[in-house]
Amino acid sequence: MLSTTEEIKQRLDIVDLISEYIQLKPAGANFRALCPFHNEKTPSLMVSPERQIWHCFGCGKGGDHFAFIKEIEGIEFIEALRILADKAGVKIQFREPKYQTTRNILWQLNQELADFWQKNLWEKKDNQPIRDYLKERKLNNETLKFFQIGYASADWHEAVNFLKSRGYRDKEILQAGVAQAGDQRQELFDRFRNRIIFPINDLQGNIVGFGGRIFDQGEKTEEAKYLNSPQTEVYNKSRVLYGLSSAKVEIKKKDYVIIVEGYLDLISAYQAGTSNVVASSGTALTTDQLKILKRLTNNIMICFDMDEAGVRASQRGIDLVLASEFNVKVIILDNYKDPDECIRKDPQQWFAAIRQARHFVDFYIDRVLKNYDLTRPDHKKKAAALILEQISRLPNLIEQTHYLQKLSKLINVAEDILRQVLAKKISQKKFPPAASEPTPFKSIDKKLLITQRLLALIFQHPGYLKVLIDNLEPAIFGPGIYQDLYKLLVNYYNLNQQLTINEFLSSLTDIILINEVNTLCLLADSEFIDWTENQLSQEIINNINFLKKDHYTNRLKELSEAIKLSEQEKNSEQLKSLTSEFNQLAKSLKDL
Repeated sequence: MLSTTEEIKQRLDIVDLISEYIQLKPAGANFRALCPFHNEKTPSLMVSPERQIWHCFGCGKGGDHFAFIKEIEGIEFIEALRILADKAGVKIQFREPKYQTTRNILWQLNQELADFWQKNLWEKKDNQPIRDYLKERKLNNETLKFFQIGYASADWHEAVNFLKSRGYRDKEILQAGVAQAGDQRQELFDRFRNRIIFPINDLQGNIVGFGGRIFDQGEKTEEAKYLNSPQTEVYNKSRVLYGLSSAKVEIKKKDYVIIVEGYLDLISAYQAGTSNVVASSGTALTTDQLKILKRLTNNIMICFDMDEAGVRASQRGIDLVLASEFNVKVIILDNYKDPDECIRKDPQQWFAAIRQARHFVDFYIDRVLKNYDLTRPDHKKKAAALILEQISRLPNLIEQTHYLQKLSKLINVAEDILRQVLAKKISQKKFPPAASEPTPFKSIDKKLLITQRLLALIFQHPGYLKVLIDNLEPAIFGPGIYQDLYKLLVNYYNLNQQLTINEFLSSLTDIILINEVNTLCLLADSEFIDWTENQLSQEIINNINFLKKDHYTNRLKELSEAIKLSEQEKNSEQLKSLTSEFNQLAKSLKDL
């Protein structure tokens, strides 16, 4: 009978799982990607659909489904088990003590509370005004249920009492951020009251927090219009973008993402058919959020509110997005204050605005020139300086030239003059030293690298094993686990006179050795798949010679020390034996 973890892995394809997080591209029978765990420009992470494993040959991280989820989510095994069990449809009772971690408890608590608030919205007769309000916002029932929209009543203890009835303790309710403690730590009261509730999901779809919009029915209130959950064990605001869990597939498919500000902006856009949209939820974008988006696409469109605060937010967002090396455009809604209003009143204008999204420099030029009188030399100088600062961010010379020519015409200053100012501005920038490009096994010594490559080559082309056996003794082969593998290969070959990888794998009982073979097979797929016979033969010879030279050189150093000691001790018989071995090895080294 399959274990729970094996059943989960059988039900989930590792390629589908990993592609939820990063962009995978075909590489022969495997898939390749930029590793999300270290900075690199050349893809070194490989995923094998046949072996259901992944491995990065840059940083060395790798493993199975669980290893990937643990690494990318920064969680422990139990949390990874919950995520993968949900995906695989494997039922596990996470209320059992062995599965009770704080994160699991908070995920479960948030889900039960979201269900409670959603039931409140749809089933309570008193909440008809809220349903009418949402209908007036042109949100249909299907959309509201998809985003799990709910309603928290004005009662100060409704949510707390519900959660206690479900067995949650005060400590857990406080940890979830859905309640607050009264003065002197007395009874708890609800954080969200008289608010339309927007559950906030992490990338996997787990509810990690809530946003609440006050329902005032036209009455004035001193309470904030929107209230969000505080930072919790499961809700890291800097890493969560509203709607990303439902948008990630479409973002990869369309290869761009639209970032809006508010919950209703996103929900209206989604209902209109724009599925590749996420919301910053009224907070500033963060580098962590952009790192997550970077795994899905290099292209961003920003569509913030058209008031002054929204424009300033757009500019701040653009600065951060550019620093993260995205291609950036801005969606401009001239006649509407935000995407929600535009979509409700004129959905075709929304789609037209997306098609006509402007390069960030065009957007910036328009905003700057509105604030300056170009008939005044001092204004012209300030405007040019601001715009040239943006042009200096463009890495492409053709783009730079395009905007220099445009600016030249707009402010009536010769392009050559602007180019000189731009060149000076670029030269004055303090760029951080470029990080060296990681190379496969960069931190691994050469002998270990050669050992791994030899084994990988043999697993890819088993016919070369006899050449290796005839020319390389196990004692000379590389260190530790690899020497153990080579000895097992030699024994297997001596018994069978050929090497069949699947049968060899079946003969292994040590899971560490099995995992290592799978990883080396993945390395082989990455390195040797298109090599010619001549290239493979030369690689075998070169690597055998390297290991021999390394072994002989080290042994000669040992013998030299031993010979000196024998001479000091005047041990003639030992000296004769050591000298003979030294001469034989020296000759073998010379012959290589």
